[in-house]
Amino acid sequence: MAPTRAQLSSPAEPSTPTATTTTQLVYAGRRALAVTTDAGSWIIPDTAAIWIPAGTVHAHRAYGNLELHLVGVPIAENPLDRQRPTVVAVSHLLRELIVTYTRDLKATPERTRLRRPA
Repeated sequence: MAPTRAQLSSPAEPSTPTATTTTQLVYAGRRALAVTTDAGSWIIPDTAAIWIPAGTVHAHRAYGNLELHLVGVPIAENPLDRQRPTVVAVSHLLRELIVTYTRDLKATPERTRLRRPA
């Protein structure tokens, strides 16, 4: 299963460039996040997330203290059908789903329903 988690991030702790083995949807719960890849650089506000395909070398830097939400997607799945990093609008409902999904990793019936394929 792809790594999914929430983690605290601060501006003093920029990440080192890495390439994940799974696709990730990266969302800053509040404030803004800078994301850099070979394909470009983006400043992602709390109303958007970025889709980072597996194998994409990327680094991020927080603007202010924030809770970073990482939704891992298995490499065999690509529901957005994107091969390059893509900014995704985050509605209020999607925000709540991302936050709930990444914060509580216990195998509850609610989380199981969130993870079930459509």
